[in-house]
Amino acid sequence: MERRRRLLLALVAVANAIEAPRSVAGAAQLRGARDVPGATTESETDYAAAAETDGAAAGPARAAAPPAPRATLGEVFAHTRGFVAATPSQQLLFALTFAFLVAQKALNVRVPFALQRAVDALGDGGDGSAAASRAVASYCLGRLGVSAAGELRSLCFSRVSQRCQRAFGAAVFGKAHAMDARWHANHPTGEVAVAFGRGTRGVASLLFLGVFSVVPTVLELVFSVGVLRRRFGSHGFGLVTLATFAAYAAWTASLLAQPMNFLGYTVSEIRQGLVDADAVVKLLRDAPAAADDAPPHAVPSPPEIAFSGVSASRDGFTLALKNATFTAPAGGVTLLVGASGSGKSTALRLVNGLDAAPTAGAVTVGGLALSAADARRATALVAQDTALFDDTVLYNAKYGNVLAPLDAAVAALAAAGAAHLDPRQRVGERRRERGAKLSGGEKQRVLAARALLRDAPVLLADEPTSALDAVSEARVLDALLGSGRTAVVVAHRLAAVAPRADNIAVFRDGTVVAEGKHDALLASCAEYARLWEAKSGSSEEGE
Repeated sequence: MERRRRLLLALVAVANAIEAPRSVAGAAQLRGARDVPGATTESETDYAAAAETDGAAAGPARAAAPPAPRATLGEVFAHTRGFVAATPSQQLLFALTFAFLVAQKALNVRVPFALQRAVDALGDGGDGSAAASRAVASYCLGRLGVSAAGELRSLCFSRVSQRCQRAFGAAVFGKAHAMDARWHANHPTGEVAVAFGRGTRGVASLLFLGVFSVVPTVLELVFSVGVLRRRFGSHGFGLVTLATFAAYAAWTASLLAQPMNFLGYTVSEIRQGLVDADAVVKLLRDAPAAADDAPPHAVPSPPEIAFSGVSASRDGFTLALKNATFTAPAGGVTLLVGASGSGKSTALRLVNGLDAAPTAGAVTVGGLALSAADARRATALVAQDTALFDDTVLYNAKYGNVLAPLDAAVAALAAAGAAHLDPRQRVGERRRERGAKLSGGEKQRVLAARALLRDAPVLLADEPTSALDAVSEARVLDALLGSGRTAVVVAHRLAAVAPRADNIAVFRDGTVVAEGKHDALLASCAEYARLWEAKSGSSEEGE
């Protein structure tokens, strides 16, 4: 009998020890939440502060803007609730998470009574009785049930949290892409990157704290009050017990130091999560300058592009285009020429939807006034700034068409004269930030390959061959302009593009002063003749 009693007591001790590792692991996991889902390192804080300083120095309009209100828990919940239960599987996992949470806390409230019955059975001389064995078994199973429900809750919630964080991050990333160039000019890249990283982690941290700290504590308190009221039969006994417990807790603060510290840590982490989510919530508050609520339009291929009395500003104050009118024929090549700052790049950005809608006039593609989203779907852009990612050549070439097969990407690189950068030979070779391992000409070839792989009905090119030699320039231009798409090109080396252009628009101070073909403009437009003579002379000297 004594041996059996010792065995039963050992089982009780083991059951009591089950929760200890979980408590330690839970505290460690919550501490890790700051490092993983809601972390804000000192370097990130410094980076964000530097970015905000740069942004404040960008112009008086930004510095004078009133500060936006801080994000609230309700606002964060409003932005994330659609991602938590976005699909039926997400809804099922979320429901299971709370079902296991309720089961865990309900069992946790019942376990002390099971322990009471086990101790009473063992203390009443029932060492070997079946009742004592059942009482100890009930207690052990209760503790195991609490642990099992907690583990299942963690398993379900981890998938919910990961999917929610991924979907929320994709939504924020898409929102940043939908903003126009003026918004990005007023929000430095460092500021946006820090807001994106901190915001998505902050949202995950708030979800974690809610499911693993706040909601469980509230549930356990409700269950405890309910059990006490039911057990002792007095409707006011539960509240009296709470007051007694609060007084006792204050008297024995040293014994309850760890739980109180844990509660304070939870409050601190919730505030930190709100701080981290604040920047990304402010991003979500901003509306794109061009509304994309209209249904998508089917753009004819190739389309005609027409500017009709267009005036536009890139900074909100100075007009970069003033009543500009010209036409890019369908399937042809249109060359935009003029001095630097005359409005050529602004015209390209209006077609692509990078800038806000013009302040006057209309830009039509295929006879349609496209939204920003439609314009971006219908165009491929070879920008003057060769922006590349810290990744492989293949990744950079496929950025415009991420679903393109490898063979198509290789063919596009070959057509752009970048066969020596074949990703099949250098699949794992990263090109460092912004393509630091590539020369200027190689960067432009990768951008040209990206545009070819996108295969959009409209090609927009802003100085696409400025870093290439004459032979490479001719090869890249043949690939870009010889496919039957509508092409609008800005170039200062006129000799390479002007003879093959179907239309040339001459810009001066934001206005189109002449339009026509190369030979006709040489005879009728003195400004174009001067540009041709100056650019041709500089090209010959360079060669």
